[in-house]
Amino acid sequence: MLGRRFCLAWENDKILAFLLKDAP
Repeated sequence: MLGRRFCLAWENDKILAFLLKDAP
């Protein structure tokens, strides 16, 4: 489903953003 795929992509983006923010 497109919705599910979008949700997964959004979660991944959130994790990436968190990691980048956590990095010095």
